[in-house]
Amino acid sequence: MAEWQDIGTARKDGSLVDLWMIYGERVPDAKWDPKRGWVEWTIDDFDRMDWCRISGEPTHWMDVPAPPAVAKE
Repeated sequence: MAEWQDIGTARKDGSLVDLWMIYGERVPDAKWDPKRGWVEWTIDDFDRMDWCRISGEPTHWMDVPAPPAVAKE
């Protein structure tokens, strides 16, 4: 099971992680971009999906949890 860890220990290799922000919000599926900092997959100002810089500062991170198991019939 994934646990929250201090942001200072976050992976910055392009792996997807979940972030916990200083204002108390969870940002799922974020990643570190060396040029822009923390980014998330979102709709930009032109209604296109793109990686956009996250405003605010994350305090913690954790691995993206695995999806639930689906029962086979």
